[in-house]
Amino acid sequence: MQTAIAAMDTAASMRFSDDQGNVLIGPVSDVEFECRPMASWVWTESRMVHAVEEGAEPVVIEFRRVGDLAFEVRDSGGMLLDGVAVEVLSEEYATDVAGWVAAGRVEAPSAGLVTDEEGRLLLSGLPNGAFAWSVPALGLEGKVVVPPLAEALVLVRPGS
Repeated sequence: MQTAIAAMDTAASMRFSDDQGNVLIGPVSDVEFECRPMASWVWTESRMVHAVEEGAEPVVIEFRRVGDLAFEVRDSGGMLLDGVAVEVLSEEYATDVAGWVAAGRVEAPSAGLVTDEEGRLLLSGLPNGAFAWSVPALGLEGKVVVPPLAEALVLVRPGS
């Protein structure tokens, strides 16, 4: 994954990581650097790193890969339900996914977090990790882990 590194005082100092994800910058003065992934399959999140003294251990920064979360909502008889609202919360970021959708950080249908005519809802580009979900109309809730670079499927059906 390529990561861009830039000193906060100038974009002219931007550097990119090598194939192993390493960036070597030096010597530098006492400055903070913004680190931001440049790959579409990584959750866009900046990290600030303060320059360290020569000979210090390297600074390790981890970014999250993205994954998808799909829901299939049925009634107790097994019929697919359209127009059903689904609420999703990132447990690790303590954030309502609807906010990420509104900000354009996560892809969702134009109708928002509601099932389509086939009873499905697909959210693309979520950071991998733990999420809590609920379908208030059915009184159902649960937890799911979105895997990196893959899709998690939640089958929602009363009594199952």
